[in-house]
Amino acid sequence: MMITIKSILKEIYKHRTQLILANLVAVVATLISLPVPLLIPLLIDEIVLGKGGDVTQFIDQYITVGSPGYYI
Repeated sequence: MMITIKSILKEIYKHRTQLILANLVAVVATLISLPVPLLIPLLIDEIVLGKGGDVTQFIDQYITVGSPGYYI
């Protein structure tokens, strides 16, 4: 059996709904995980400068923090 563009497209159409769902899950996972690395410099600035900012106040509402290491 030869692999052609037509045979590949036929396989894609056969699993179309699963592929769409998998891609949607991948996009949502990316959107959820993207802000985390962007918040790390903000957290470090808030902790090193000793000023409580929005992020540290939000964490303090839900977790009892014993040391600055818990924020990171």
